[in-house]
Amino acid sequence: MDEPDHPTPLEQSRLLYIYQRLCNFSDKHPLEQQIKELTKEKNQAEQEIKKAKEAYDARMKSKKTEAFSEPKDAAKKLKESEALLKEKEAQLKYFRAHSVSGAAVIGDKDIAKALKVLQIKKLTKRELETLIWEVDEDLDGKINWRDFQLMFNRNLTDKIGLEPATLFNLIQFMIYDKNENAHVSVDETMLMLYARFGRARMEEKLKELFGDALKETGKEGGEINFSQYLDVVNRLQKQKFWGSTIGELVLTSSSTPPSQKKMAKEFIKATV
Repeated sequence: MDEPDHPTPLEQSRLLYIYQRLCNFSDKHPLEQQIKELTKEKNQAEQEIKKAKEAYDARMKSKKTEAFSEPKDAAKKLKESEALLKEKEAQLKYFRAHSVSGAAVIGDKDIAKALKVLQIKKLTKRELETLIWEVDEDLDGKINWRDFQLMFNRNLTDKIGLEPATLFNLIQFMIYDKNENAHVSVDETMLMLYARFGRARMEEKLKELFGDALKETGKEGGEINFSQYLDVVNRLQKQKFWGSTIGELVLTSSSTPPSQKKMAKEFIKATV
């Protein structure tokens, strides 16, 4: 099976989802975490009130007459958490609606937040600007849907490893990470790789990505984090370049510094 030079239907569907996920991500993600904590507080307060009511019902069976009174602290916490939840959910609903609108774009803060969630070291403002500049076709400092698709397609068709791939690597990882736990697993990637490469090459690609982690571990067939993923794809991109015609020309060119040739040859020898 030949590798398609465009996104498969499965990739295209996930690509749109990730684009909309990243739009306003710097606003949405904190709200999602706040809602998660408030929901936890609300549930705890409800459980405390429920236990108090069960204890009251048990006493009433013993024919003790008394009025039921909710635990004051739990009742207060429940009221506060419900009010805050309503407020935060309304804010999140607004940002989610904007994220799927035609005007939605991805900014440097959204990329920075995504990288922080994946536990990658904080990029400088200049590094973030460069990352966006590499794919920003209209040079407005933002990434729109057209920029996003072009970036992804160019990397899919890159045969020599020279296409800027910093954003592509982030997006590809997020595409694989369906349960959004900051790891990609064998199970999560298998269907996507099968659609792109077919059964025979799928196993080869799984081995490239996961290495020893491909062994069954009880975690969806083995999984890796974003840092481990970057190590793999950066190595593969270097292999692609040094194995290309341009890479061979660089190695044989008299203008290439001997130190660079030596490093390249050592890398090639270590990865074949």
